[in-house]
Amino acid sequence: MNLIKKYKPKFNIRLKDDKKYPYIKISKYEEFPRICLTRDIADKKAVYYGPYTDVIGLKKTLRLIRNLFPIRNCNKKLDSHKLEQPCLNYHIKQCSGPCAGKITREQYHRLVNSVEMFLEGRMKEVLRSLKKQMKLAGKNQQYELAAKLREKAENIEKITEKQKVNLISTKDEDYIGIAKSGKKTIHICVLMVRKGKLIEQESFLLEPNDIFSDTEILESFIKQFYSKTSFIPVAINVPFDIKDKCIIEDWLQEKIGHKVAVHVPKRGTKFELLNMAGKNARLKLESSSADKNKPDNVLKSLKSIVKSHTIPHIIEGFDVSNVSGKEAVGAMVSFKEGEPDKNNWRKFKIKQTRGIDDYAMMQEIVRRRYSRLLREGGQMPDLILIDGGRGHLSSASNEIDKLGIDNVCIIALAKAEEHIFVRGKSNPIILSRNSKPLQLLQRIRDEAHRFAHSYHKKLRNKIR
Repeated sequence: MNLIKKYKPKFNIRLKDDKKYPYIKISKYEEFPRICLTRDIADKKAVYYGPYTDVIGLKKTLRLIRNLFPIRNCNKKLDSHKLEQPCLNYHIKQCSGPCAGKITREQYHRLVNSVEMFLEGRMKEVLRSLKKQMKLAGKNQQYELAAKLREKAENIEKITEKQKVNLISTKDEDYIGIAKSGKKTIHICVLMVRKGKLIEQESFLLEPNDIFSDTEILESFIKQFYSKTSFIPVAINVPFDIKDKCIIEDWLQEKIGHKVAVHVPKRGTKFELLNMAGKNARLKLESSSADKNKPDNVLKSLKSIVKSHTIPHIIEGFDVSNVSGKEAVGAMVSFKEGEPDKNNWRKFKIKQTRGIDDYAMMQEIVRRRYSRLLREGGQMPDLILIDGGRGHLSSASNEIDKLGIDNVCIIALAKAEEHIFVRGKSNPIILSRNSKPLQLLQRIRDEAHRFAHSYHKKLRNKIR
């Protein structure tokens, strides 16, 4: 997978932005495990659930989990022999207070086990466990605890009642639907059924680098998706047969420790669910196509205005911030398809420039950004936007020329008159204030300014 990301071979199908999808992480190796949202799965000792594509829905799920099972989410290194005062989360009932000895290690681990069962869709087991604890608490005359457990059980029962799809089979299964638009856009939808209940849907956009058969696309997705997800069901239902079926089944069995079947349903409820997955994939595809049309028109107009060689799918904007040359910083923001791509935003602490020299600072951050990108073989932007006028544009252009970078359009946007300066042209481009391309450039310029200013302010506050 690392080699695929590095070299992007011709016959690889890329699961778009898969490294950015969030997971739920449970640090099972700690004495009192934490639960949190993460996009990094480097910690091999932890247990991960995901990936999830609906971040808002995931955050709502985490809030629900903390209301039902108050597991800590702080970064404290807890020791059951060293007690301290509980924090605010304990007082607002979002944590069970293990740091203050408010819960025993055994009770806490029962909470963690309940969360795992909840995330895996094993609602009946969670309810059985809660009712068993409730009866035991009542028997021991711990009536307040019994009442809390009863309330949790009732809340889970309400959640379970909302589930509309209830299958005869009680197996854990996934249903994969696929939809294509031409040769370049593919959506895949995964319906997740746990213990006979449809509990989750995930949708993924794939980008093939060339022409592939449906079989190759589906095989590639299964390999990439199940290499990262922590839970693998006993059956994966697909719309058509795949060539490497036996190899994939053996690999999944070795990975998870139980038999996994890749199956093509032909009739019945499973066939209907598979059709539902395909329909959802088509709806997602239509929705994403509609969303892409609007920014694409703006980018095409921008290409024509600044006479760029290519449509500026990736735009990187630069700005610097300082007060009398002190705590000087620079910032770069990246926009992809007209929207912020915050994972590629960068901050720079000015190291090589002394005194008040905005031109030299701009040269430094441009040089550092693209010399590193060249070394690492990263993707170059289609358009570079400099915050400033003709002088700032000239400084940045000189650095780009020294690095030997060709076919990248460089422009500057001056704040006062909002004139666009293009490298190699003597006269600025003046657009209407209502122009969508101008508004996009203004947004990128303003984000770069805000990002640089916030970093500069942070450094100044540290000195104070």
